[in-house]
Amino acid sequence: EDIANEHLEEAKKAEHRGLYDKALREYIYAAEQGKSIEAAFCVAEYYFDYEEKKLEIDKEEAISKAIDYYERAAKLGHKKAQYKLYEILSTDDYVQSDRDAALYWLEKVAESGDDKAQVELGDELLDNYLDDDNGDEIEDIKLLKKIFELYLKAAEKKNNVAYMRVARNYKFGIGVDKDQVEAFKWYENAANAGNIRGYYQCAESYYYGRGVKEDKNRAYELYKKVAEEGEADACYMVGECYMYGYGIDKNQ
Repeated sequence: EDIANEHLEEAKKAEHRGLYDKALREYIYAAEQGKSIEAAFCVAEYYFDYEEKKLEIDKEEAISKAIDYYERAAKLGHKKAQYKLYEILSTDDYVQSDRDAALYWLEKVAESGDDKAQVELGDELLDNYLDDDNGDEIEDIKLLKKIFELYLKAAEKKNNVAYMRVARNYKFGIGVDKDQVEAFKWYENAANAGNIRGYYQCAESYYYGRGVKEDKNRAYELYKKVAEEGEADACYMVGECYMYGYGIDKNQ
């Protein structure tokens, strides 16, 4: 540990002076000899950003080394390294994509309690479910329940996007029993956190009486608020309110 800390400190000093080659050598020493997880992550970052760091290495070799060091750190629980592997392996931008491996690392981050990763994992699993109908109803039910639980965990950490996902799942009964009252509650949470689509969905709920008592006046107020942000759907609904005199004097 002392060896690692000593070379990490030297690496940071060299990095501060723009001596990237020296910094990389020190990070590598700390990673290899000092077994430093943080140093392994730093080495990976250097190779991944090889052009910015002006390293004399071709792209293929740089990315290969980056992945190697990210994996070293990721296997020892480094959350940023795990998420970076998810990003790299999700596309063909760097190497041939590997969705299974990408989702493996994203799940590791989600398991650590990261709310952003929990939402992303839920989205990825839902996309997979929609794209791949395996015909196994029991497994599908388990998967949809898992997706809902991921969103709910993130929402309990006050993740704004998760509020919307939980609301949607309650609205349509995805992985949970359909419940319009619960859907409205979570849309309202999103709106209170400043989510403009949350305001729109609350307006819809008031307009149609879904999960809350119908209130065209309140619906108009919310549609107008969202329309002022340039949302086309809300602009249309403000027009509807003027046409029928909902919450405002009729004006065709």
